[in-house]
Amino acid sequence: MQKELAETSGLDAIIRFIHTYFRYALAAPGKRRAFFMITSEAAVSPSLQKSIAELTRVGASNLSQLIRSGQRAGEIEPLIDPDTFGTLILGWVRGAISLWVVDPELDLHRIASAMAGSVVRILRDRDAGLQEIPREPAGTRE
Repeated sequence: MQKELAETSGLDAIIRFIHTYFRYALAAPGKRRAFFMITSEAAVSPSLQKSIAELTRVGASNLSQLIRSGQRAGEIEPLIDPDTFGTLILGWVRGAISLWVVDPELDLHRIASAMAGSVVRILRDRDAGLQEIPREPAGTRE
């Protein structure tokens, strides 16, 4: 992925990341299925959990850096929280691919295009900053 993003930054790099992630999934669906099997297993396996969590942190951090570069360039709304939105973009991409893994009839080209367009609109939108959701009182979560 680094090679594909090497000559881009900011919003262009984020859009390229989205399209590249989907292209990789289409080119090697077996690898995507294996990845999602491992990430699912990590939810119940402490030995995998740390590794997958670190992989997720690195991926989200890389996207956060791209958001920051877009903010410095004036392409991305400065009120956007790079760390939160880096995690959201990574989760959105992984989530869409996980749906495709169980339903290969989904049109990933169309989904990638819709996602890229939505990400551009969100990252440029002054009103897309965080709106706090009230937290549950301690001990109320099941």
